[in-house]
Amino acid sequence: MIEFMDLKISFGKKIIVKEMNDQFSENKIIGLVAPNGTGKTTLLRTLAGIKKPADGYVKINGLDFYSEREEYLKQIFFLENSDQLYANLTAQDHFNFTKCAWHSSVDPNAIIRMLKMDSYKNIPIRKLSLGMKQHVLIGMYAISDAPILLLDEPMNGLDPTSLRIVNNLLRSIKENGKTIIFSSHDLTNVHTICDEVLFLHAQKVIIVGNTLDIQQSYDELYLSEDVILP
Repeated sequence: MIEFMDLKISFGKKIIVKEMNDQFSENKIIGLVAPNGTGKTTLLRTLAGIKKPADGYVKINGLDFYSEREEYLKQIFFLENSDQLYANLTAQDHFNFTKCAWHSSVDPNAIIRMLKMDSYKNIPIRKLSLGMKQHVLIGMYAISDAPILLLDEPMNGLDPTSLRIVNNLLRSIKENGKTIIFSSHDLTNVHTICDEVLFLHAQKVIIVGNTLDIQQSYDELYLSEDVILP
């Protein structure tokens, strides 16, 4: 479970979230939706313990980041993007390392098969396409077996076939009792896979169940204002 208590998040002088008091139970896929520059990555970094909140705090499975830092961090897996992968190592190397570091019982070879990575599992990261690198990232999340998975735009670079494969893997992870929070601009896919949706708007986190028209909700929040479109 993730609990937010009087949480305030800022980026420099800009307030991202003024006050948040909510909680998320396990076994959910949650979409994080907002225009670029709204603070999605900052929110994920705060949950991951990388960025200190301006006020308030987050608890994960009853653990506080400040007084129980090591145990708190064991609850989370978070890599911001494929730039954090090691260019000269392979997907297999990354998977083996993740399994060892997280003391995981997940079989890397099973994840390779699920993500259909056999043809490039032993190729250095620097030679892979963006979509292939995204598969490596997502595979590392699955292998970590961490209770809370935080993903920043994990669907970038995925073709329709890859998107379906990744969605199936995320559903499988959720069924094992995990909580997944991922940011995305693909509203159709958010509606397809998520149980709840978080909108960042006007310094608030607005939580909606995934029974509404996500595009309509997005338009009402962000296009009803005086927005200058490119």
